[in-house]
Amino acid sequence: MSLIDVVVVESHQHALEHVHSAIRKGKHFEPWSMLHFDAHPDLACPRLPAIACFLPRRPIACSPLAAEEKNLYELLDLSSSGIAEWITPLVLGANLQVIEWIKPNFSMQLPIGFHRYRIGAYDGSTTVSSGEINSFLDLSPAAEVKTDLSLPYYLDDDSVVRSEQLLLAQTLDLHVTELSSAATSVLASRSSGRSWALDICLDYFSCLNPFLIDIDKVDPAATHSFVNLMKEAKYGTEPEKNLRCFRETLEVVLSAATECAIVSGPFEKLSHFYETREKTTELVGNLKRYIGINPSLLPLILKAIPNWNMPHAVFSVDRGHIRESLQLVEKAIQSQNSVPFVVTICRSTDDEFTPASVVEFLQEQVIMLLHRIFCGTERCDRSCRIRIVKDYGQWEGSSL
Repeated sequence: MSLIDVVVVESHQHALEHVHSAIRKGKHFEPWSMLHFDAHPDLACPRLPAIACFLPRRPIACSPLAAEEKNLYELLDLSSSGIAEWITPLVLGANLQVIEWIKPNFSMQLPIGFHRYRIGAYDGSTTVSSGEINSFLDLSPAAEVKTDLSLPYYLDDDSVVRSEQLLLAQTLDLHVTELSSAATSVLASRSSGRSWALDICLDYFSCLNPFLIDIDKVDPAATHSFVNLMKEAKYGTEPEKNLRCFRETLEVVLSAATECAIVSGPFEKLSHFYETREKTTELVGNLKRYIGINPSLLPLILKAIPNWNMPHAVFSVDRGHIRESLQLVEKAIQSQNSVPFVVTICRSTDDEFTPASVVEFLQEQVIMLLHRIFCGTERCDRSCRIRIVKDYGQWEGSSL
């Protein structure tokens, strides 16, 4: 029986090349599924030419003005959000049709439940004319990856278009679940005969938001004030009420040199995102007082605005909490009726989502549970059914 590769990476986008390699080696060209344990969905639409999802190794100009061409893996490395964009290319270009995203209860980026939606290429056309696009080779280099799922996770990134505007659209069945004894049995009932990949990010067990941590280091009260300001905002999809407008207006208001700037035009515009003008004055004024006392907070807060609602659970560094989560994950994987064609593990500590104080412990524990599941013992030798492949730190880039 062939060994199961267990690939350990630091940045999650580096898992993509290993999944592509496993698909080719195992000839997994039929529809397949992924069991994905992570504090983040990692399902954002990548901001790169859609054709790269079909030709991941071919260098492509990211824009007409690009100085040099890059392939898909290089483009994701260059992207500030590449770690959140690595799964979508598998849906569009590699027949990934079902994802079980198992999230911790402190992650709120997508609602629990079943979501069926489409991911495709978008070239700016209002509709797709039949016969014009027959394969990815017909795609314009300007065509981008978009979706038709109108949820804030995608609306926030301006990634949503109408279904009829998507080219070469692929349907994704996404199940968003939190683990419990009942959820484990549901996972088992949804297991099918199709091939599957297992992906585990260590921040599933313990996760902090580095953008909030940076503010917290200066003034924890300012973090609380900032989060309250962001939580109270309400925005829609129209240009003057969407998230982009809110963020841009908030940045102008917070960057104003004096508190008197809160009566200016930008403040009036910002107040439309809150229940009342008085509430806006209270929330903005409170945060600006902290900024006035310590101006070093301003650049940290501006950087955190688009990232404030990423998972952040200080309690998750507790070893007791981690051990309980490990037990549930082990049961969930055991409930599957076959073995995965590849396992990827992401450390996610360089970007500070997985706390450095627990990452080595977590990696060791996850590898041990994989030995127990697939080998029958965590201390195996000749009977071992898994092969550990390290692609991080001193080993990064050496395994492919």
